[in-house]
Amino acid sequence: MLDRDAWDQANGDPSLIIADGPSVTVQVHGSMLVIKDGPLNNTRERAIARVPRIVKHVAILTAHGYVSLQAMRWMDDCEITWAIVDRSGQFPNTLGVSGAYVNPMYLRQQAMCAPGMPAWFTGVKIMRRLIERKIEGQAWNVETVLGLAETAKTIREMIPKVQAARSTETIRGYEGNAADTYWDAWKGLPVVWKRPVPSQPHWIRFPSRRTLRRSWETNRGATDPINAALNFGYKCAETECTLAALAASLSPAMGIGHVDRPGRDSFALDLIEPMRPRVDRIILEIMSEPLDKRWFKESREGIVTVCSPLTHRILASVHMEAMYIIQDTLAVTELLNGTRKYSRYQSKSK
Repeated sequence: MLDRDAWDQANGDPSLIIADGPSVTVQVHGSMLVIKDGPLNNTRERAIARVPRIVKHVAILTAHGYVSLQAMRWMDDCEITWAIVDRSGQFPNTLGVSGAYVNPMYLRQQAMCAPGMPAWFTGVKIMRRLIERKIEGQAWNVETVLGLAETAKTIREMIPKVQAARSTETIRGYEGNAADTYWDAWKGLPVVWKRPVPSQPHWIRFPSRRTLRRSWETNRGATDPINAALNFGYKCAETECTLAALAASLSPAMGIGHVDRPGRDSFALDLIEPMRPRVDRIILEIMSEPLDKRWFKESREGIVTVCSPLTHRILASVHMEAMYIIQDTLAVTELLNGTRKYSRYQSKSK
């Protein structure tokens, strides 16, 4: 929905710039970074000076436009991260992070943590921490937000099993058991709409954490608004995890719990696990308010994507939770037997 005022109201974080619209350009004029975006009939230009400067991250929500090479260097010099975020949550994002490099020492340690490698048990410790925090977050959501104390107790029963597990495969199994119980608790949750109310029955209540498009697909290609919002929120969190890994000189691609695959950041997907319940909490809060049908777009194939200004609200909310990702990344770095001075936006060695 191309309403620029609604975009600005959805993002209350002055350190975050969200650029949206049919075409976005990021370039340098003089000594200023200039970002041009907005609807065709209501475009704007925002100029950012080198100093004083509070902007730390630029998120672009369209595939049309360009970021000039000079703008990339300007943002790198000013330690501003930037990302082109996929609205559907299905495709990789394009990222830029200042001073990013992968420390060969950490790269070797990450590789040694894979199952069957000499430091496999360090990998188990890392996944224990991440999955314990995820399961506790899911239990908190079910108990506090949904009011289902017994279901939360069932979910928490997986935590001692994770703590005793001696392989990442076993940990993932217990995580899956907790997830089944967790998403069953979501099933049938009502979705309140402003008028006009959608005619699709699976838009009125949360169907399940699966796409209804094909029986063999899980949650890729959402066919209802809530799953579309979850997918977009997770993609925003994945961006934050990738940036955090690079800032800590870790490889976002070399997974420990997630199998390495070409074209995906498997280690970022490891880091995202404790963040998922926080994203869920953001979506549950949105579900507690009447939704606007114009915030979602359904393709001819039945795939649903999130539109503005809801994209801005979700992205800004996830960005504000990024400190928890930093804490988990630091803990993982310590488990990899490497500690270093670290900050969210400055990664160069001191």
